[in-house]
Amino acid sequence: MAHRMLRYALYLDETYDLPVEQYLFYIGREPLKMKGTLRRPFLDYRYKIIDIRDIDCEKFLNSDRVEVLVLSILCDYKGRDASLFIREILCKIKERVKEETLRGRYIRQLRVLSNLRNLQAKVHKEVSGMAIVFDIETDILYQQGLEKGRGEGIERGIEDGRTEGRLQGLRQGLTEAIELAVELRFGAQSLSLIEGIKFINDIDKLEHIKEVIRRAGSIGEVIAELGSGS
Repeated sequence: MAHRMLRYALYLDETYDLPVEQYLFYIGREPLKMKGTLRRPFLDYRYKIIDIRDIDCEKFLNSDRVEVLVLSILCDYKGRDASLFIREILCKIKERVKEETLRGRYIRQLRVLSNLRNLQAKVHKEVSGMAIVFDIETDILYQQGLEKGRGEGIERGIEDGRTEGRLQGLRQGLTEAIELAVELRFGAQSLSLIEGIKFINDIDKLEHIKEVIRRAGSIGEVIAELGSGS
């Protein structure tokens, strides 16, 4: 790393001819071992390394930027109970991000970063236990599918609107919303279930799956109920 940072320093110095002060933020899972110096008979080079675990999580937790808030999972949470700390992060995300799809994106980021602190299982448990995601019927993908279907039904002049176009739009919106809901609630372990949902054309069955996901506390419950055919 020291050699790489030296190359960066030389490039910046040569390009801009300005003083360069370098910082490296370490976010790795293992304890920090890399050195911030490179000494040779002809060289005495140094840069500053900051282990993000040494930073008080409050500096990130109270940020107005949700991207920064999510980073608090990597910081020093001062011996707090991990589950309570994660719940606090999730509550702040819920308060600050009203749009469901965007909220889901930040929760996915939190899942990824939490793996660097061996907290992914706890994040998954807290997300599953909170009413933070996912109300399918308020999701933009679901609503767009319904609107697209209704529009196509009207264009085809069928009074009850149950045209193939409406059904196709409804099916597409419902399928995409369910896939996103499954991913957000159950993470990577849900990939096989998502693949199966893509091939379901029966709207009644998709509606049933939506209700199962809404009630289920784990992906095992979803698979068990769908497998039973109930």
